[in-house]
Amino acid sequence: MVAFLAVAVVIALVMSPAPTERVNHAAVTVEVLPVATTVVAGTPLRATVIIVNRTRHTIAIYGCPNAQVLVGIANSLVAFDPPIALNLCIHVGHLTPGVHRQRFMILTTYYGCGGGFPPCVNGAPPVLPTGTYETKMLLFGFPRGTAVINPVAVTVVAPRA
Repeated sequence: MVAFLAVAVVIALVMSPAPTERVNHAAVTVEVLPVATTVVAGTPLRATVIIVNRTRHTIAIYGCPNAQVLVGIANSLVAFDPPIALNLCIHVGHLTPGVHRQRFMILTTYYGCGGGFPPCVNGAPPVLPTGTYETKMLLFGFPRGTAVINPVAVTVVAPRA
């Protein structure tokens, strides 16, 4: 009996995740994966968002079509605060079980100019300042408990002169 117990403890220790590993048991997870971690200011950054529905049933997602996930970058000086008017949408989308991928372009300019944003440059929103940012997501209409997985650090560098 003692030998069996010792073997069970060893198996449990071997099969358990390492203390530094993050295991997520949320029914729905969302993760953004940019194609690069360095981008020139003013150049959009391509990214893929991976949405995983671990349940065995289809989940209703409420909000504007193709606007349930918004992706951007932010840091302590620049917020990810896109102008949105989603309160007028009554669309119901469906998230089937499994893995879903959506492609996005992450802007490296401000979302506007003037009125709380820096002034326009040649009639357009200015580029973001150089520095280190982190990916951010706004989720609309997803069920409570949806987990956003590990933000990614993105470095914005100055355009070449």
